[in-house]
Amino acid sequence: MKTRWLMISPPDVREREFFGLAAGIRGKIPADAQICVLLAGETVRLPYPEGMQVLRQSGPVPASHDISLMGASLEKEIRKWEPDVILFPASDEGKQIAAWIAGKMGIGLTADLTDFYMDEKGVLHQIRMAYGASLQAEIVTCAGKIQMATIKMEQEKADIVVAGGLGAGKEGFALLARLARMLGGRLGASRAAVDAGLAPFSCQIGQSGNYVNPKIYFAFGISGAVQHLAGMKDSGRIVAVNTDERAPIFNYADYKICHDAADTARMMLECLENRRKKREAGQKTKEERK
Repeated sequence: MKTRWLMISPPDVREREFFGLAAGIRGKIPADAQICVLLAGETVRLPYPEGMQVLRQSGPVPASHDISLMGASLEKEIRKWEPDVILFPASDEGKQIAAWIAGKMGIGLTADLTDFYMDEKGVLHQIRMAYGASLQAEIVTCAGKIQMATIKMEQEKADIVVAGGLGAGKEGFALLARLARMLGGRLGASRAAVDAGLAPFSCQIGQSGNYVNPKIYFAFGISGAVQHLAGMKDSGRIVAVNTDERAPIFNYADYKICHDAADTARMMLECLENRRKKREAGQKTKEERK
């Protein structure tokens, strides 16, 4: 059964990230499917896989980041293209626009897919994690012609993730960003921290954000809600820093530090900086001896 697929990239997703998602998805889509990629916002004109029709939507509407305006604009493209399947990356704007379109057009929507496949009847089997990532759910859209979902994007693999929660505060997040860079890792955040504006959505870890499994996961000022644990429970070693000795995160941590998140980050930065200076001084001494 020949199907029509529409993959939409919202303005808050960089094209290089979406390109990787599109390339990975292509192998899961039936070979005879018609595929259209719709890019909203700034683009860099990357070479998409053969057989993908690429449309670019720029101008004041994507630049406005107004969900209603973007939704209305994309609705016109959807009605024009008449797809069987619509896929959005599960970014902040991707989820909001998909929800707007679902409500306006009466389309079923499944959020945060981790995988999918289409059967011989053209039914999209949508797979996502549920109940704190303890259960894998398989969902199908029973009503309507269009099947729509948001799909999680794979994040760049990092051996070290330095994540902060509300307890880290604004000052703490600035320190955590420095600490992540110094350790050669990635910055992460809890949903509460993202909602409070302490970090961008791209840093969000948990059931409604990214899934990570680094060798070392630092959790600064994160209480340890089930939704957050779902996104990082497969980490090799977990180091938790929290002022509340009863915080649930301590039940999953390999190393527990009951102290202020920002102050702990500051002390770690000082130790790393002192080590760097000693190493540089030692190298300089060796060069002088030569």
